[in-house]
Amino acid sequence: MILSQKVPNLTNICGIALDFSAVPIPSYADYGQPFYDSYLVESNAQSVYFGKRSVSFSEDLQESPAGDYYQIKVSIQFPGNDKDRARRIEEFRKAKFVMVQLNGGRVLLIGRNDFFQNAKPRVKIKSNEQLTAVEFTTTSISPTGFLPDYNAGLFPHSIPINFLNAS
Repeated sequence: MILSQKVPNLTNICGIALDFSAVPIPSYADYGQPFYDSYLVESNAQSVYFGKRSVSFSEDLQESPAGDYYQIKVSIQFPGNDKDRARRIEEFRKAKFVMVQLNGGRVLLIGRNDFFQNAKPRVKIKSNEQLTAVEFTTTSISPTGFLPDYNAGLFPHSIPINFLNAS
């Protein structure tokens, strides 16, 4: 790997899915990022609705005497005043993994925090009369990897366009 090599393009989040039962297996493939990337066994991902421009992903390296770790967050907002709001909010609390689909076709897997998952993401929920905000937080010994060749039908609610990379 050459660190001076240009990163091909900027991406935007165009889909979010939650998985409640998958088992992650670190990738050993020669392509991609062995160990960091994951395959999911027994995955049953469900797409999540979110409002336009109301989703974010962040990853911050933290240092501690015990060693470095990554603080990873995914936040989404959506209208939270429909008849199913209470059941929907309770479902978010059950998520084991969060999948963040990028418009370039790659999917980030949030939740595998060691060789195997040893703690599901923490969920923080805030609501008012108009919006519900859900924040998933996890800590990991390694940066977030991708799901190689993931194709679970995560169709975006709207496809963001990035004019900075237009050719």
